[in-house]
Amino acid sequence: MSRRVCLAALMAGSLFLGATGRGEDKARPGPIPVLIITGENNHDWKATTPVLKAALEECGRFKVDVLEDLWDGLSASRLAPYQALVFNFYSTSNRRWSEEQATAFLDAFRAQGKGGVVIHAADNAFPDWADYDQLIGGAWRAGAGHGSFHAFQVDLIDRGHPITSGLPRFFLQAPDELYHGLRMQPGVRILAAAFSDRAGTGGTDHYEPMAWTHRYGKARIFHTPLGHAPSSMESAGFKTLLQRGAEWAATGQVTVPSLLPEWQPFFNGKDLSEFKGDAKLWRVEDGAIIGDSPGIRHNAFLVSNRRYDDFILELKVRLRPDSANSGVQFRSEPLENGEMYGYQADIGEGWWGSLYDESTGRNLLVNSYKEKGSKAVKREDWNDYRVEAIGRRVRVFINGALTSEFEDTENRPDGHIALQIHAGGVTQVEFKDIRIQEK
Repeated sequence: MSRRVCLAALMAGSLFLGATGRGEDKARPGPIPVLIITGENNHDWKATTPVLKAALEECGRFKVDVLEDLWDGLSASRLAPYQALVFNFYSTSNRRWSEEQATAFLDAFRAQGKGGVVIHAADNAFPDWADYDQLIGGAWRAGAGHGSFHAFQVDLIDRGHPITSGLPRFFLQAPDELYHGLRMQPGVRILAAAFSDRAGTGGTDHYEPMAWTHRYGKARIFHTPLGHAPSSMESAGFKTLLQRGAEWAATGQVTVPSLLPEWQPFFNGKDLSEFKGDAKLWRVEDGAIIGDSPGIRHNAFLVSNRRYDDFILELKVRLRPDSANSGVQFRSEPLENGEMYGYQADIGEGWWGSLYDESTGRNLLVNSYKEKGSKAVKREDWNDYRVEAIGRRVRVFINGALTSEFEDTENRPDGHIALQIHAGGVTQVEFKDIRIQEK
């Protein structure tokens, strides 16, 4: 099953219903009182709780207290002053609250309508308590797991919710545990997902939910399984979801601004886990992607795992020798013979700045090297390259100069981005400072 189909299946399985309006509740004046419930966890709650508290308070929207006496400290009166409760606990001792405490906890949500914010291992808690599973919307139960601790991309697949409205289409999460196989409740609204790579990290080769919302009685619940370690919680993406998710859970509104920039790095800067390609030809060095060819008979590509539709891509590229050839594929599909089918922004003598259509039979769509590309390029030096693909319009820039502009009659709405080493002699092509802005 392709990643595109996996993501479509995940979205189809999510119920896109529930409260979404910014004015659902009248916001209380002043900071929102929030209580973090912790004190026992199979993760380092003593290290993560201060990070959660600081992340909530730094945006100026919350006043945060902490309950560390998980068992004897929880009561209806202790929960009463707060508008939202944050779960950062897991019952490693297998203790349970008394019936009176459990009723007070559940009634805080289903009857009183307090907001709930569920963080990471809190979805492991109380494995035999059906009401808790219904409350949190998705739980770690039999069959759940995670692969290796690693950085990964989180795709915001529903940007129509107040929490995710106006955010970029994705962000790179700091090294974290990517949970898979969670038992999801009917009616959840999945906001974000991440691809769990089997070969690279021991995952499932499926998109797994990374943030969702749902209703429990009168309550709004926001849940993210992100946040294994303090360093994971320092991610701008995690903090943005936490702050905006907590405000929505408490009030139904979102006024907290995003911490995420419009531009996102195209890859993690450390390895090629987000791509498919020949490891003998491609490597990462000092944050740059380098393609080294000893002389190959067939074109080679480093292909993005995920697909992109409308975007602006910026990077620096250096080709040595300039008489060699390379390019940036986009809205492209990998073929069984190793070639790519789709647009290519060309790189190399005779080609710089031109727009080619690889393997389609249309070949050169815009031949601009002589007139524009040759004048803009700095041979065997770093060049600023910019590719815009918005709707059916494609534009290519080199060092600020527009070299190709094309309005296509064909509808090619999305596809992979790939870097090319062309067949031929010894070649080195380097790509660095790669960033993308999705539209």
